[in-house]
This record gives sequence, structure tokens and C-alpha cells, in this order.
Amino acid sequence: MGEIPSQVPEEALVDIPQEPEARLEYFVPLIEQSLDRTRQTLVEEDYYGRLERGEKISGRVFDARSELYELAMKLAPEARIGDLTMMRELIQPEKGEVSVDISAGTGFLTNAVSQWTEATTYGVDPSRTQLGYMRKNCSDLVVPVYGWPDNYEKLFVEGGIPEGGVDVVTSFGGIHHVDKDRYGLAFQNVAKALKPGGRFSAADVPADSVLQRHFDEVVDHKCLTRHPMGRFMSPGFLRERSEEAGLELVRSEIKALTWDFNSPKEMGYFFKGLHAYDQPVEEVIEDLRNTLGVQEEDGKFKLNWPMLAWEIQKPR
Repeated sequence: MGEIPSQVPEEALVDIPQEPEARLEYFVPLIEQSLDRTRQTLVEEDYYGRLERGEKISGRVFDARSELYELAMKLAPEARIGDLTMMRELIQPEKGEVSVDISAGTGFLTNAVSQWTEATTYGVDPSRTQLGYMRKNCSDLVVPVYGWPDNYEKLFVEGGIPEGGVDVVTSFGGIHHVDKDRYGLAFQNVAKALKPGGRFSAADVPADSVLQRHFDEVVDHKCLTRHPMGRFMSPGFLRERSEEAGLELVRSEIKALTWDFNSPKEMGYFFKGLHAYDQPVEEVIEDLRNTLGVQEEDGKFKLNWPMLAWEIQKPR
């Protein structure tokens, strides 16, 4: 299966309107066109056959969806400000700290961390296409690394991450994609990266939550690429993997986050991009209301998005 290139021409994303309704009108056709291309590409590349045969496809999932993901983030750039506010409080970044953001996608958290620390930030992702967008979205402080959290060679040898030279490892919503049999290796690599006293500050989908229900009942059935994954997170699981790797779980807590949109339609099209939904936008909105819940407040439509946040530390 060859690399799936972005199909959105550079000139398509210029002079983007700032007013929410005009912005939505601008992005709707781009998202629909990208869904058509993604669907066609998956068929041409025998994606579903590979999925049925159990072939490793984690990187290919986001190669296929990266363009849609990028369009979603540009459609509603302020929807996830609460995520960054929470992560900054969790990470407590300091100037000069070297960091690694794993399962970094197109650089949503990666770029923020690099701005907070004003230092080198390694953005790790298993999709070369996602990394292409990361290069465009982030400053020169961000070093894209093509790799998986469980692959030592990709991270430290090819990727150049300094073993024992990292102050903080971060992630938002990507850890549950690690292969279910390779979490031990992933946590060992986190331990290898961190300096003594370094920390692994991240957030992901909590097990046995409404967010897990959303992924199990909606995303896994309606996303064009389905939802191949390892497992969702719990404090007990984090503690076990940390101890095995010589790390310590310092704290974990459910954070009652919301993603905030200007209208239900904006929310629906954001998710058509983010999760590659090929269904009518009305169906997408109804699924979100039914599984996660939406509240209207101060002119915003706030979608519940609870995450399990944690800090894991390497002993000094």
C-alpha cells in the first residue's frame, strides 16, 4: 500500500473567512470532496481487505484521513482550546525543556508545547502524510519523527530522540492506538527517553466512559477507516505499565472537557473531517447528542469530551 498523498491544493486554503457561518460554507465542499477521495483511495488500496486479514495498518489509517483531519482543524480552530488549557496545566512546561509528543498527528499539541517551552519538541507519528502537515503547521523547533511509541529503532536511532535527554513526554488522544500487545515496549521507550525526574504527561479516552461508548458504538462502525486500536486507559492499567517500566504513576484524573462549536452544523462537519464520517451531517449530529451530550451555553454548542489525564514520573 503506497503512501497516500494529500489532495488539497495549497491554493485551496487561502483567504479563509473568519466569520463562522462563512467559514463553514467555505469548508463544507472541501470536506465532502475529501471524503469522496478518501473513500476511493481506500478501495483502490484494498484497505478493507488488509483490515480483514489483520495486517498492521495503524499508519495507513491516518495517511488516509490526514487531509480530512487537517480540514476539520482549520474549520473550527478554536473548538479545542480547552484541551490545550488543560494540557498546559497538567504539563507545567518550563522554558528550555526538551519534549516528545507521541501520536502527534498534524501537530495540534506538538506546536503548543514547542511554544510553551521554546525548545526542541519531537513530534512522533506513524503517518508520513500527517508529518507533512506537521511541518507546515509547526515552527522550526518541532522535529517530525516517523515512528511508533513501541519501536525503539524508529524513535531513538532513526528519529534522533536523545535517550535519557527528554524532560517531558506528552500525548493527547493517541495512546489508545498503540498495539494492544506492545504497551510494555511503549512505556519502556518512554522511560528510556526521559531524564531522571522527567515526566510523561498525557490524556486519553477513559475506559468504561461515555467517550469509550462513542468510539465503540459510533466511530468503529461509521468511520471510513473503522477504528483499529489497542485499548482505552484506566488508572490501574497505567500503574501496572508504569511499574513494569520503572516509572511511577503520580496522579490520574478524569477531566470534564468540552469541545465548543458555533453551531450544530459546524460540529457535525468538524466530525465528518475528524472521524471520516460518510453519513449525512444530521446523522452525525444526532449520534454526538445521543452518545456524548451537547449543551448550549453563551452562544456555543458544547460537546462533552471527558478525558483521563495523568502524570507519570521517572524516579531521580
